[in-house]
Amino acid sequence: MLLVVPDAGLSELLTSSVLLLQIWPAAVLDVQMLITVLRMSVPSLSEALATGMVTLMSPVNGGAFNLLVLESRGVRLLALAQTEDGEAVRAPHEHLATVTRLEVFDVQAEGLSALRLAG
Repeated sequence: MLLVVPDAGLSELLTSSVLLLQIWPAAVLDVQMLITVLRMSVPSLSEALATGMVTLMSPVNGGAFNLLVLESRGVRLLALAQTEDGEAVRAPHEHLATVTRLEVFDVQAEGLSALRLAG
């Protein structure tokens, strides 16, 4: 699955083991594992969930119509569900096989939000 991280600071954080270790010393491996499982899940989000390593949280009331919250071992990844072409997937909880791209806008672990730290 394609993971897109439009925020440059967040992108740098998620690709740097050194930065991850500085911010989340106890959860660095869990953050890396979640990112890896999502990237390796082809062709869609359905495959990531089928591993049992990633949980899809309940839809957020009042959130964006394509907002997803994925969790693994205390790490949460917040993203917008999209098709391969970047089109928003409405009600992604009901159309998991259609979600082939995630636009990541935050990762949270150990009570810390990466977006706030990277911003």
